[in-house]
Amino acid sequence: MLPWLLTVFMAFPFTSCGGSSDKAIAAPMNLDVDYVVVGATATNPAGDGSGVVKFVASATDATTYTFTLNGTTEAAQDGRKIYTFTTPGTNDYTVTVTAFNADNASISKEVTVSVYVSKGEGATTGESFKDQTLSVATDADYSTLVYADEFEKDGDVPTADYNQEIGGNGWGNAELQYYTNSNENAYVKDGMLHIVAKRQSMQGCDYTSARLTTKGLHEFQYGRFEIRAQLPSGIGTWPAIWMLGSNISTVEWPACGEIDIMEHVGFDQDVIHHSLHTTGSHGATVNTAYSTIAGVSTDFHVYICEWTPTNITFSVDDKKIYTYTPPTMTNTDWPFNQPFFFIFNIAMGGNWGGAGGPIPSSFTQCEMLIDYIRVYQ
Repeated sequence: MLPWLLTVFMAFPFTSCGGSSDKAIAAPMNLDVDYVVVGATATNPAGDGSGVVKFVASATDATTYTFTLNGTTEAAQDGRKIYTFTTPGTNDYTVTVTAFNADNASISKEVTVSVYVSKGEGATTGESFKDQTLSVATDADYSTLVYADEFEKDGDVPTADYNQEIGGNGWGNAELQYYTNSNENAYVKDGMLHIVAKRQSMQGCDYTSARLTTKGLHEFQYGRFEIRAQLPSGIGTWPAIWMLGSNISTVEWPACGEIDIMEHVGFDQDVIHHSLHTTGSHGATVNTAYSTIAGVSTDFHVYICEWTPTNITFSVDDKKIYTYTPPTMTNTDWPFNQPFFFIFNIAMGGNWGGAGGPIPSSFTQCEMLIDYIRVYQ
């Protein structure tokens, strides 16, 4: 153990096993949670006022972990989590760390940490939790509307505004759909963009769908991005509203950076994920958060990304969910200093979308409706 890690002794683990069986399923063992309060010294054990705390969890036979603070749970597959607290003064926070094995059996431990945040300076960013004030220090005032698509003209997807990508190669995620440029899979009607995934055989795939991008057409660096949408439901559906760095053709992914404004998987209804992928953390990225938003497939909600030169904040209906501030302002952790373009799509199945089981034989089609896209700078 490194000398600057503080081993937690104040909490006692408890175990649980999901489901029922004639034979007990063994939970992970030996859950250990270490943390570092940034800037902590012998005379200032609660830190240097930045409010940053880094957690590292490990357990025998564990495959993934979750961290829970004030009722908000976030996944961290590698057992690492960074919190940035923003309430001025010295305060105690209790974090529950849970380790899961492949059978979903679990062991948990509570950790209480004292954190000092300097008044007037505070942490510049952090996760937004219940009963905790989020403070984002930035000079950005993103109030001028610089781009909007209100989808006022019925018909085919306008080629002046969107590329319709074509292909069915799994898209790096073992997805099952073939993307087309057919107006059966994407069209504008009644003031909305319709993206439709269908059970339809094409080019060896059992499903068709649409994937629209604005690459080379509408690209943005910094701003407030708002997309009002209603999402599909059902096992196997995987809609996404996201962005990629415009330099992807030269540096490839993940060096180009990825901003996931909204992802939803049908086996986990109403849970909205917001993530960032960089060279420093990608795939099962640690830079992620999720929240439960009731009725995402029956009502419209506004999915928001506020992107400044120093941090990125995700919100739903103006409720802040997660803020990312990079540990270093380098290309490894912050490729978000260049133009990005939008992507709107519905994937079917795949490594994540299909994790809830096979797509039901009763599935015929689903759609994502987008009411508007607005960009403020």
